[in-house]
Amino acid sequence: MNELTIKNIKENITSLELLKKINKLRKEEGARKELRHDTLLNIIRKEFNSEINAQKILEVKYIDKKGEKRPMFILTLKQALRVLTKESRFVRGKVFEYIEKLEKQNEQLKLMLLNRSNSEWLLTRQEGKLTRRRETDRIAELIPYAESQGSKNADKLYVVYSKLVNKLAGIKGGMRESVNVETLLHIKKLEDLFSEIIAERMKGKVFYKEIYSECKELGSQLMKFMKLDIKALTVKKAI
Repeated sequence: MNELTIKNIKENITSLELLKKINKLRKEEGARKELRHDTLLNIIRKEFNSEINAQKILEVKYIDKKGEKRPMFILTLKQALRVLTKESRFVRGKVFEYIEKLEKQNEQLKLMLLNRSNSEWLLTRQEGKLTRRRETDRIAELIPYAESQGSKNADKLYVVYSKLVNKLAGIKGGMRESVNVETLLHIKKLEDLFSEIIAERMKGKVFYKEIYSECKELGSQLMKFMKLDIKALTVKKAI
């Protein structure tokens, strides 16, 4: 469960998987011969004729043991139950129990994923608030610094830097409580960067407008790097 992802949720079943389950139960029942896959495919085509014609259910290919392409269907768990009308009460009941168990597992997995996602978001948001506080402290120091260099609107620097972060992160004001974890991490990285730049450049007596320009330039570079890094990771996972 440590590697729990959306892929662990099984909401579909192939005709091959269904065939294997049916034949296992037929064997347990001890009264019927095995069902052939081509026979099951014909049952599915007859039961879902309109859905197949409307391409709501697609026939796909798989490679058999001989290396040849063969047809199969991918059904939802509910659809799978509809092809069991000719099976015995024993087989129908057991497959129903199996699918019901899968559906319960799906609900539990979805809940666990949601809880884990919420926990991750809350932790990231809390860390972001701490970072924001550090940046705010730096801007509080920057205001009298900018005033000493002739600024007439230094008190607006809080808003100026907030707008810069939001613009680079691709959000609007007031959206931080609704963005995803990835965006929260982007915001945190930007505010960490700006805090460091402001502190270091004030030590070097750099003009306050140049400090802003450097934050804007390096912040833009940081976002480009992070987006490229994410794309690279996505491609790597796909490969």
